[in-house]
Amino acid sequence: MTMTDHAKNYIAGRKALGMSFKTQERTLMRYAEFADAKGDTFVLARSVLDW
Repeated sequence: MTMTDHAKNYIAGRKALGMSFKTQERTLMRYAEFADAKGDTFVLARSVLDW
């Protein structure tokens, strides 16, 4: 499963709970795409700092 897949699942869960998640969704998806490009399969502190 890619970081983008994980992010989409997380976002869907938040929206299902009725949360407005627009700004967070954009930011999370940008990070997930960055992490996918690096080959990350989970959040790494080094990748977050590089991002």
